[in-house]
Amino acid sequence: MASSIINPVSGAPGPVVLGTSTGATSSALFNDMNIIIPDLIPELYDRYGAENYGMLIEFMGEIGGAMRSVTETGTSSTRQFFHYEKGRAFPSATTSGDTSGATPGASITITFSASSLTNSGTENGFQPNTIGYVGSTGVKFQVGTVTATTAVLKPVSSTQSLASLGQVSTMKSGEALLLVGNQAAGEASTQMLATNSLIYKITGSTTEIRDDYPITDVAKMNSTPINFGGGSYSYYKLGQTELNKRFMYSVENAAIEGVPATNLTNGSIGTLGVISQVNANGPTVDYTIGSMGIGDLQALARVLQYSGGKGETHILQETNQQDDVDTLLFGKYNAGAINYASVGGTEKAAVSYGFKSFNVKGSNFHFWVYANFSIQTVYGLNPTLGSARANYGLVIPQGVTPDARSGTLLPNMQWVYQEVTPGSRFWTYESGGLAAQNKTTTMNLVLTQICYMGVRVKAPQQFAQFQGTY
Repeated sequence: MASSIINPVSGAPGPVVLGTSTGATSSALFNDMNIIIPDLIPELYDRYGAENYGMLIEFMGEIGGAMRSVTETGTSSTRQFFHYEKGRAFPSATTSGDTSGATPGASITITFSASSLTNSGTENGFQPNTIGYVGSTGVKFQVGTVTATTAVLKPVSSTQSLASLGQVSTMKSGEALLLVGNQAAGEASTQMLATNSLIYKITGSTTEIRDDYPITDVAKMNSTPINFGGGSYSYYKLGQTELNKRFMYSVENAAIEGVPATNLTNGSIGTLGVISQVNANGPTVDYTIGSMGIGDLQALARVLQYSGGKGETHILQETNQQDDVDTLLFGKYNAGAINYASVGGTEKAAVSYGFKSFNVKGSNFHFWVYANFSIQTVYGLNPTLGSARANYGLVIPQGVTPDARSGTLLPNMQWVYQEVTPGSRFWTYESGGLAAQNKTTTMNLVLTQICYMGVRVKAPQQFAQFQGTY
């Protein structure tokens, strides 16, 4: 019998926005709280736990290595920022259309597929005298005359043909042609043409993230019977704490999920998130929900190897995906478990933050439940029509990617801030009649927090998505 949950998660709809013209916390709040009771315990208990969801940023400060191994912070002096990435070093192509006449020793003229061409279909990576091989058979060929869209190929061996696997004399459409260099240059050979790896310009942008907490003079001065932290009994202290919590969540949500602001009229251009960049450039591996097999993790490890991924990988999971991983791995394949210290921080820190690790095909997968993927955890609401991140995992390479020119090791992700003043990623200030500075004629206190941030994902091809499907 399937398990059932009595009194499921609650707490929605969460905090409220005050509907007055100023939107400020006023003394009326305390009349509604109904909290003056005998034998009151002064500390305020957080009904739904810590609710602190800026975990990636916290990791960078608290346990250092675990997230500094995948993330760094940087700054930009402009709203848009960019970096460059180098493409593959080894040329290849696929064919367009079937090519007949591929008999032993015979040359054939193939047509390149559109995806094999660059510079608006005018260039490819083939040049005369280069040796390559047919992907399906491994048979080697030498490149002859090359045009923008075609090439003449001749078998290196007179007894072999360039027919695709299972064909008698036809190279099939979509056949892979893979170059390995000038391996038979011959006597008194002449120079080869230059082969240049493609350089890609990757552009990002910062988005504006802001929150304010205004409170009136009377509400600010009133003392409550609740200790809101640090011995402060003023509701303003709780307002500060909750604003920081929401702000950190908002920053991290923008970094991970992105803000595709293409339909707004306030001048914001938003920012690309990690997931959108991985979705556009990296692989996605799916599995059957409730029936995850070791082969699914092997497939994930395999695509990471194909794209040059690292041996250490963090997988940020929605909690339902963790159920499938726990059922498959832990307690079943104990010999595959590895030392938690390889997460990047200390073993004690990795365990205390809930990492579970497993080795597959020489890759260490560090699983961690990412609260932000769960609507129930963040908002206390049970979605009846589904959840976009249910059974989802974001795969992030741990460690660093070498700089293509200098070899300097660089983290794969960078939180980019456009600073209001040098050294201030988050700009926080108070204003109003009760403020020490920035005074106005209105007797209130307004706490404002704002930042301008985006995320730079380096080599998103080395990331992946791990998605459960029915």
